[in-house]
Amino acid sequence: MRPIATARLAIGSQFPDVDAGSLEPLGSGCEYDAYRTADDWVFRFPRTSEAADAFAWEGGVHRLVHERLLPVATPRVELRGVPGPHFPRPFAGHRFVPGIRADHPDVWPDPALGRAIGEILGRIHSVPEHDARAAGVEPDRDGVRQWHEEGFVGEVLAAYPLALDGAFARRLAFLARVMSLDWLWESRERGTDVGKHRRWVENAFSDPSAG
Repeated sequence: MRPIATARLAIGSQFPDVDAGSLEPLGSGCEYDAYRTADDWVFRFPRTSEAADAFAWEGGVHRLVHERLLPVATPRVELRGVPGPHFPRPFAGHRFVPGIRADHPDVWPDPALGRAIGEILGRIHSVPEHDARAAGVEPDRDGVRQWHEEGFVGEVLAAYPLALDGAFARRLAFLARVMSLDWLWESRERGTDVGKHRRWVENAFSDPSAG
């Protein structure tokens, strides 16, 4: 993650109405570094030129997803920074959307959440191809990686309107087992309560049809 001072200067120089005096690092991935301002803007700074190029088409995708998922809150870019002396690539800001990842170890896999995820995935994946292409989406020939936890994922799939290949379901089960063990190990290393993580492991390994 790049120094906070760099992000603060880049934001402050182009968006003087944004309170960039205090920034909270939200995370850093392969493509972006993300920071939250004191007045609840989130700015993404691309780590590569390829990631910066995505700003040219992602606005259409954001609008499409927003329309499909109402009333679910989704990020929509409202502020666009240009290359300057403090940062050499375009960067973008959207309003902070509170929440945590659905696959976070602290999220309990109850059926209601599973049904909600399945319904949301169904809305996104049932977008007509011509609408997706009009929004700037190109076909992904490499496939999709999904998180899986046996029992909980059954609720997701029950609400998901599209057929799921059996071999793919087995790969999801394998991923669930790997992730459950990783979370259990991490919890033990941190000295936190391992009870909930042990339940993830038990659930992931309990279904004989999972592989």
